[in-house]
Amino acid sequence: MTNKYKTYKKLFKRLIAAETSYCKKQFDTRTNTTKQPWSNLNSMFSFKRKKSQLSIASLNIGNKVDTNTENIFNRLNSCFCTVRDKLVQSLGRVEPNDFIRYCSPPIPQSMFCNPVDRNEIEKNNYEL
Repeated sequence: MTNKYKTYKKLFKRLIAAETSYCKKQFDTRTNTTKQPWSNLNSMFSFKRKKSQLSIASLNIGNKVDTNTENIFNRLNSCFCTVRDKLVQSLGRVEPNDFIRYCSPPIPQSMFCNPVDRNEIEKNNYEL
């Protein structure tokens, strides 16, 4: 085990030395522009994201495969625009004080809770 550790340690030190040497060479170049150091930083540390263009070649809806870009766009748009409405329909109607039945009963000796009678809340339609 110690031999593996020593071998790894030597390799790691050589790697760090090589990386340090590379960085020094990149920034020791005496250029007259202020753009060059920023360009070096961006290329070394990947601060700039590479622009990639994603496209969907085809969309399979049901048993129909569509390759028309405009049709694909419209289908995806209509799908994402109707998500809220579909969720609302699946949840059904919720009454304003319906959340009370999901809350655990208050702890009377708790310093974080003002004990309130649930029946009083429902009877007077208090809002918490």
